[in-house]
Amino acid sequence: MQRTHTIALCPTPEQVDYFKRACGTARRVWNWALNEWNKQYAAGGKPNAMALNKQFNAIKYTDPQWLDENGRPWLRDIHRDAHAQPFAHLAKAWERFFTDLKAGKEAHAPRFKKKGRCRDSFYVANDKFRLDGKTIRLPKIGDVAMTEELRFKGKILGATVSRTADRWFVAIQVEVHDAQFYRRRTAHDVNGIDLGIKAAATISNGEAIEAPKPLNAALRRLKIRGRRLSRKLEAAKEMAGFGRRACLAQRNAPAGLEQPAKVRCDIGKAPCPPCQSPSGRYS
Repeated sequence: MQRTHTIALCPTPEQVDYFKRACGTARRVWNWALNEWNKQYAAGGKPNAMALNKQFNAIKYTDPQWLDENGRPWLRDIHRDAHAQPFAHLAKAWERFFTDLKAGKEAHAPRFKKKGRCRDSFYVANDKFRLDGKTIRLPKIGDVAMTEELRFKGKILGATVSRTADRWFVAIQVEVHDAQFYRRRTAHDVNGIDLGIKAAATISNGEAIEAPKPLNAALRRLKIRGRRLSRKLEAAKEMAGFGRRACLAQRNAPAGLEQPAKVRCDIGKAPCPPCQSPSGRYS
């Protein structure tokens, strides 16, 4: 069985810069691969991810669109996993689309990703990083501090570095034994669970698990920060330039996005009280 432990990172400014560039690389390669897939399919071909990957490898260091202003291939500064894994993700997306289509379900074809409108992330293979307590060694940037150690014991399958608001996380996939995956039975009763709105879950024995309350407060704070930023930007436009307060507000605005995202994530998981994690950050 597979478990994923998501751990918050504490990167340096230089490491954050690499994370942003790696995420941008993965997004741009995805868009290139999807565009090529659509063109080949429209021309009557049968595109596949492996062929597209080979086509990309043949041009990524020579094609002008993948060179910087000095004519240097900037992809050499990014680890290859960041621009190789999008092809596998695209293949899975198309496979899921056609599977849903055949099953008569609502199917959504893969779409292009736009900066600021998609989830920033990139993949790292299991043999390209190493864990040492609360430290993870990633290719190209070295050791990155983590807020906690990996919770699960087993074979590590891979990792995905992603961003939520202005914070960075690493999700480590681990193959664990069944004894660790399943919670040990402590009784032989059978209970039904009803998921609702008033309570996150209601058990047939009458026990109700209340939904987290901080979501409304976090959304209210986010709305206030948004209005504050909007007013400062409008004032800055009138002065024909961005003032210091407006720049600080724009830089601090993403901080309000993290808490609502975490609360929604915890509501979706809603584990039973005996097995609930203190951080609620694993799936």
